[in-house]
Amino acid sequence: VMEIKNKLAFYHNKAKQCIKASKLLEARDYLDMGIVVATMNGKNFLDDEPCDDNYVVEGHTVAKWKMRFWVMIENNNLDKLSYE
Repeated sequence: VMEIKNKLAFYHNKAKQCIKASKLLEARDYLDMGIVVATMNGKNFLDDEPCDDNYVVEGHTVAKWKMRFWVMIENNNLDKLSYE
């Protein structure tokens, strides 16, 4: 099993590839996962504190990563897709 070092960049790039290939459900899943992973990077799950959006991961803040994923979801109308 290969370890993915830059997970957020990986999810973002995979989503772009899926959108180009019209695999919209798959793209949405990669973007959703990116939001979850970005949030997990900015949070210590041992406490009840909210996610630290200013935490830097892979060269950008958690807030910037989440915004990138959300913008791609909205710009491609992936938020209109149903979950099955």
